[in-house]
Order: sequence, then structure tokens, then C-alpha cells
Amino acid sequence: VDSGRVFITDVADNPALYAADDNMNRLCRINYTLQKIQDKEAFYETAKGVCQ
Repeated sequence: VDSGRVFITDVADNPALYAADDNMNRLCRINYTLQKIQDKEAFYETAKGVCQ
């Protein structure tokens, strides 16, 4: 959304996630890992990703 941050709903662990330009050309794949244990009290999870 801002400063390289995005909000994604219903994400699964280890899906194919790509950054794309305005013409939908893939720029890079974003690799990330979700935590193994989820906080059931949290409204959302956070994860850091790297665009490669």
C-alpha cells in the first residue's frame, strides 16, 4: 500500500505472489513465510517478503 507494504486477504502459506507493473508484466516474485502458530486473537498476521 505504502512504503512497499501490501495488504492481502486469505493468503496461504507459500503461494505464488508476484509484483507487477501497470501492464501486468511480472517484475519479481515475492517470497515470504507465515508463522507456524497463528495468534487467534489478532485481526491479521504480518510477514516480511523479499522481491526477487
